[in-house]
Amino acid sequence: YEELIELLALLGYREEADFEHPAGRRLVFLGDLTDRGPRNLDSLRLTWRLVEEGGALAVRGNHDDKLARYLAGRKVNVSHGLQSTVDELEALPPDQAPAFRAAAQGFLSGLPAHLVLDGGQLVAVHGGLEERLIGREGGRVNSFALYGDPSGKLAADGYPERPDWAAT
Repeated sequence: YEELIELLALLGYREEADFEHPAGRRLVFLGDLTDRGPRNLDSLRLTWRLVEEGGALAVRGNHDDKLARYLAGRKVNVSHGLQSTVDELEALPPDQAPAFRAAAQGFLSGLPAHLVLDGGQLVAVHGGLEERLIGREGGRVNSFALYGDPSGKLAADGYPERPDWAAT
């Protein structure tokens, strides 16, 4: 959370002005809103509020997808940062936890896998997307947008192997 606030300040977004930018820029979050350090729920709350108020846009990342599935009661492997977010969820006051969990699950599940902006000149996506999939929806599109393109092989951890798309 502190790093997010610091980054927003470095980019010129003013906290005292509810993270508006003097030049009228709009924030676009590219997923993984949690599982990246301490104060995960504060990062989620800030992003969620900015998106709901229209001051930002966001796409779903693989960690957001995993947290949404966890909040929906589905079986997920609590690893790769999710444990710290789960610990924060379990520390919520009992009278607030159910409502927060349900609302957070709805917010995260409702995030799009990608956004097409600026008349099609800009695509915001977490993991990657082939041009032919831009503007489309569905399981294959969502998987590619969240995780990148699978090679068709399994990695040592049992998950689909995915080439390092950032290196290409």
